[in-house]
Amino acid sequence: MGSDRFVEKLKPYLSGRSTLRDVPRKQRLVDRPSPKGLFGDADQGSKARRKQLVRRARLQCGYTLSEIAAHLDIHYTTVSKVVNENNED
Repeated sequence: MGSDRFVEKLKPYLSGRSTLRDVPRKQRLVDRPSPKGLFGDADQGSKARRKQLVRRARLQCGYTLSEIAAHLDIHYTTVSKVVNENNED
């Protein structure tokens, strides 16, 4: 979409636009944190914190199950179970 500097200049204009379906996903979610930035040192943290970050990555940041799984080096079905854990009630 452009250089990092260009993307940084556009971020204020993109706020709240992540739900527009007619804009390609890559462009809608350009201002989301990177997986590294999102998870940071989650491996050293508690299991509950890691699960919370997995749900945030999927539901708020729009990462796919496969993207999250690849970053955390786990299977995508494990990610799916974590994401759906609170939705079973």
